Amino acid sequence: MSVEQVEDVVVATLESTPANATHWSRAKMADRSGLSKSTIGRIWKAFGLKPHLTDGFKLSNDPLFVEKVYDIVGLYLDPPESAVVLSVDEKSQVQALSRSQPAFPIMPGMPEKRTHDYVRHGTTSLFAAMNVADGTVIASTHRRHRAVEFKKFLAKIDQNVPDELDVHVICDNYGTHKHPTVTAWLTRHPRFHMHFTPTYSSWINQVERLFAEVTRDLLQRSDHRSVQALEKDLRDWIKAWNDNPKPFIWTKSAEQILESLGRLLQRITGAGHYQGIFGGTLSISSFADFGMEGMPADGTMHSELVHELFTVMATDAMPGAEATWNGTRNYICFIGDQPEQMIGWYDALAAEGTTDQPLEKQVWGDMFGVVKDKFGIEWMFNIALPEGWAQTQAPA
Repeated sequence: MSVEQVEDVVVATLESTPANATHWSRAKMADRSGLSKSTIGRIWKAFGLKPHLTDGFKLSNDPLFVEKVYDIVGLYLDPPESAVVLSVDEKSQVQALSRSQPAFPIMPGMPEKRTHDYVRHGTTSLFAAMNVADGTVIASTHRRHRAVEFKKFLAKIDQNVPDELDVHVICDNYGTHKHPTVTAWLTRHPRFHMHFTPTYSSWINQVERLFAEVTRDLLQRSDHRSVQALEKDLRDWIKAWNDNPKPFIWTKSAEQILESLGRLLQRITGAGHYQGIFGGTLSISSFADFGMEGMPADGTMHSELVHELFTVMATDAMPGAEATWNGTRNYICFIGDQPEQMIGWYDALAAEGTTDQPLEKQVWGDMFGVVKDKFGIEWMFNIALPEGWAQTQAPA
């Protein structure tokens, strides 16, 4: 097996998909490359490639995202004195489920087996406030999930936190948390300070990690034939947790989070911006994808936008090479003879950028213009006009 064969497998895995499938399997890649399935498996393992896996994400559209990240991460890393920081949320609609048949117990060589179908016996909601300093939890269960129940839970927190401490509550933007009933209660209890997470950012609220533990330890394989039995087990689980609480240690600074998000946006938004203008097929590979040590893991090693008329390739500057680019003027130049299409590209780049030189007919007979896009990249367009092309057809 040659280095070229390994590179071909890695690049094909990252930048293409097989016919009639959304992702590669070892068998499909083996057929394509001529290598064995076990060899494909070893290559993928060496480069950390797992085509069968997918993950989900959703970017926040909160206009105060940066400010909220700094606020909440600051509470985790540098909590205020004479105060307690509580991560608060509700695990709503927890179902009391009973399986249609008894489970088969685990045996040597055979995992526990459970039926896929079940009977619902009602729901409850688990309200939890986790002290981020020591991991202890204040919790309640309520059959409904309204502002009334949330106010009752705040009152329970008020009873359990010593009077001399301020209370900083981290919670999401759910409507009940901002209901007038709750707002009025908070006005009467000035030691409470609310800190709302950005939209679509439950990952920043540490109590979500506690809910994951509840789900894994109790709910995932539970069998409850009444809501009362479910609520008792939830209370017992919280009690056992508080007997030996384990705080979750936050390590990332706000700057690190925002830098990581910026690298992600560069790969999915910046590149997608050009693909949206020109069309074509986009592929991006990072330094980490190629196993390059000493390079920024999320940096772009190779990106390629392949259009039927052209190919645009780009890469991030290598560490130490950035300085050679500073203070220089670098352009991407398009030369072609299809005015309608190329004028459309020019206008699309200019829509969110700035026009350095309007696109106009020049003395040499072609149309020429320069535009700087929203990322600061300058594009030169030289368009050869076919015979009979009228000046009135050119952009104003």
